Amino acid sequence: MMKMDWSLCTKRDDLWVRIMRSKYKCGEDLLPIIDRKKNGSNLWKGVCSSWRNFQENLGLNIGDGTKVEFWDDRWGPGSGKLKDSVSCPIPSDILSKHVCHFMDDHVFWNLH
Repeated sequence: MMKMDWSLCTKRDDLWVRIMRSKYKCGEDLLPIIDRKKNGSNLWKGVCSSWRNFQENLGLNIGDGTKVEFWDDRWGPGSGKLKDSVSCPIPSDILSKHVCHFMDDHVFWNLH
């Protein structure tokens, strides 16, 4: 079994990750867009060939909620951004908030 490197998701500030994301136009989302490119390197072809298996076994680690954007990050494989699923406008003052802003002491949802 091939060991998958999570760096494309977890170490977005690393130079090699920034280069790969830019070169192959992976987007800025937490979960990158992975498409096979005609002129892709052997490294990229390897990432593409294992990406579906990787996504199927992926779950978003919320942690303390300070790094996950509530409305803009994709919460799981095949899911869209939460802001695209709501039927009413999202107030601008909460649109850029992280998950921790919607929790009490980073444990329970703050339903108010």
